Amino acid sequence: MGTRHLTRRLFLAASVLAAPIVRASADSCSDKPLRIRVRRNFQTFDPADAWGDDAVVARNILAPLVRYKRANANSDWEWQKHLVTSITEQDHRTIPFDLRSETWGGSDDITADDVAFSFERIAGLTKPQIPSANRIVWSKLDKVESRSSRSAIIRLKQDEPDFILNNLASVAGCVVNKKQVDAMSGGGFKLDPGRTSGRYRICSLSSNDRVLLGKEDNWKGDPVAISAALFIVIVDDDAAQAAWRAGEIDVYEASRDVLDRVPANLQRDRGRAYRASTSRVVYLGMTSNGALRNPALRRAVQIGVNPAEVGRIAYGSADTRLATGLVPQGWIGWSREPRYRYQPDEAQRLTGQAGAAVQLRMLFPPDPVLTRVAFAVQTALAQVGMRVDLVSMPNYVETLERLSVGAADLAVFMGPPPSLNPSSVFNRFGSKQGLAFYANADYDTLLSRSAAQNDRAEALQSLNNKLIDDGAVAPLVEDHSLWLVGSDFTPAFGPDGDVGDLGEWTTLG
Repeated sequence: MGTRHLTRRLFLAASVLAAPIVRASADSCSDKPLRIRVRRNFQTFDPADAWGDDAVVARNILAPLVRYKRANANSDWEWQKHLVTSITEQDHRTIPFDLRSETWGGSDDITADDVAFSFERIAGLTKPQIPSANRIVWSKLDKVESRSSRSAIIRLKQDEPDFILNNLASVAGCVVNKKQVDAMSGGGFKLDPGRTSGRYRICSLSSNDRVLLGKEDNWKGDPVAISAALFIVIVDDDAAQAAWRAGEIDVYEASRDVLDRVPANLQRDRGRAYRASTSRVVYLGMTSNGALRNPALRRAVQIGVNPAEVGRIAYGSADTRLATGLVPQGWIGWSREPRYRYQPDEAQRLTGQAGAAVQLRMLFPPDPVLTRVAFAVQTALAQVGMRVDLVSMPNYVETLERLSVGAADLAVFMGPPPSLNPSSVFNRFGSKQGLAFYANADYDTLLSRSAAQNDRAEALQSLNNKLIDDGAVAPLVEDHSLWLVGSDFTPAFGPDGDVGDLGEWTTLG
């Protein structure tokens, strides 16, 4: 694989960092790496702000207390210990833990003070306070109370069931070096965290379009099978497909704008295709204004759309998992059976009973998959007697805003992943939300009680059922990403459909 060939023909130029990172040599840094396609330039590996591919790198170099574990594709997401010897949810507000003996890349010990600083910093409890895109994960944090150099208690201001799985395993649960980061300008960093705490270290990063990770030889925990990984930015999908065909990358994720039409021959002789859940549900949001003031018509919308056909059109696959509700499979609150099923004849009958011609207006945000969903829904509803005019919106917020003020009848949405907060998808329907398009006092009561309810699954299912039975939503399909992976590797994707923990990947070579 020639550098000139890659740079000039396949990879877009990226701005060079003012202070390029070049680490000291290590055996793993010279090993043949797993080469992973990334779709945008790296911006920050700081757990306070990292998302997407940045978060993948951050979670691999800056260890969280726990990491995600999933036995197989049909089981629930669970957590397992990573940087701790013990951790428990003593109650919904108290989480004591004890750290393993680990170091900052063979230097100082990782301490409970490092953990406290890491979490309180994102929560905005340290000075100077830093801006943090991931602050919502720690919005309920009161403090992290150190008991010894390796022991502390996380104390929350409000109840938060399943906090370990939904918060500590996320990128916002990664641990940074207090001494290093506190001394950095502005109390944060972009791409150079200094000494790291994870199973991998940064070997080199000469620009923000590629980063080489190598196995951390000083790590005392679980070993890894993949000793090195090279993340390479290829923005253009045609260039990425060319790199895959040429054997210049081992892991290719199709962009959402081509997800429905990735050529089948791309996987031939090179590897296998995997569809990884992003833990998000695509659904229709419906107002109870205008024509949809009639509950029978809202029901007609629900049962008049075939989710299987929507999935086939939006993702180019008949293997798309159908949504049973607003919670995806594998997460707390998931329902095994849907509240309704596709019944086009009944939908047509209900539409006919409405009398006058039914004309609706549907909004969709600027996501390629959701755009295809909108056109598929339009076609389906036309077949049961409803005319739907489509309106493209510039962003999600304006989509919600327009729906909430009654400027449309329907909108296509994709819920937030439960890995951020299991209640987040339901919080947006509370009438106290500024952009809520559904206002119902009984739902507000259920929502307020759900946070303290011991049976979390039952609480979330009650919220889900209320929304569906009232005709506020029509769950369609579970979103996913499409990956091609070289035949020498067995992947272990994260809960949000990303590369996940490289330490869980294996190699056949």
